[in-house]
Amino acid sequence: MTALCAHQEHIIATQTQHTAILRQIQHHLGILSTPQHTIPIPSEPIEPSQAPPFVEQTLPSKEPTTREAEASTPSIQTSVVEPSSSHHPPATI
Repeated sequence: MTALCAHQEHIIATQTQHTAILRQIQHHLGILSTPQHTIPIPSEPIEPSQAPPFVEQTLPSKEPTTREAEASTPSIQTSVVEPSSSHHPPATI
């Protein structure tokens, strides 16, 4: 249980650090951040029976599908460069 609490504290500290970095980036870019909803953090560990149930939420994927990515990617044209000397055969790929 002690290791779990230490791990949780480490995660919270990391999250706090990442949030501060994100705010600095947003400030630098002139992006207004949405109001932060504070989540109360208890000073003492919560027993598992008292903890709220974990609800997993899945977010819809915003990444393009492979077909959409291929359609939006410009094709790369390749050209063959003739060797300057006839003594060297052209390189093959």
